[in-house]
Amino acid sequence: MTKETSLPARILTLGWPILALLVIWELVADLNGYTDLLLPRPFGVASYVFNNLAKFAEPTLVTVALAVPGTLLGLTVGCILAILVWYSSILDGLITPTTSVLQAVPVVAMLPVIGRLVGYNEITVIVIVMLLSFFPTFVLVLGRLRQVNGSSEDVFRALGAGRWNTLLRLLIPQAVPGLLAAVRMTAPFSIGAVILAQYLLSIGGLGQLITDSIVRSDTVTVWAIACITSIVSIIVFALTKRLEDRVAVHFK
Repeated sequence: MTKETSLPARILTLGWPILALLVIWELVADLNGYTDLLLPRPFGVASYVFNNLAKFAEPTLVTVALAVPGTLLGLTVGCILAILVWYSSILDGLITPTTSVLQAVPVVAMLPVIGRLVGYNEITVIVIVMLLSFFPTFVLVLGRLRQVNGSSEDVFRALGAGRWNTLLRLLIPQAVPGLLAAVRMTAPFSIGAVILAQYLLSIGGLGQLITDSIVRSDTVTVWAIACITSIVSIIVFALTKRLEDRVAVHFK
């Protein structure tokens, strides 16, 4: 029987890399004599955040609120494209190269085009997140659709099941682990994508707060936003990883 790890030991195991990073951050700032204008101390940044929670709470909520629909839209588009590619070799020849090209185009290059089409507003941010999150979903779900056990598919054919019936009853359940992996990959990344789009477009959220802070040379706020972004992304990753672990076992 394995001994259950105590809660403090588990916290230490998971948290020591963050603690080590904070110590290195403090040492670099002290040993090089950096001022707060260049590199503020981590505990000073933490104190600033706790003393100004209202300043960061609303922009953080705005950023997360834009990341959620963009990610969901990207997951949906990725799944639909994967099913279409699985269904038709003709669509495979059209969709797969197009998705590869879109993935290779930098976000900065896409922003002016999307802005002209839908306007320089929150919809543009959602579209950007969708474009960045649909490709991992497309690849992972399509891979699972094509990895189905051949004997299982033969059984469905022997029972007279058509392609769409086979898709709904066999292939889509087989693809659920791929979809969950895509959620785990794209959800944390979407937070940074929203912030980048907000920063470039200056349309609110943490990205707008970064722009305003740079104009005022408010380095502490910029570092605070970087820390908040990291914490939110870690929390989102932990939640999606837990979801994947709990749900994926039912589809293996």
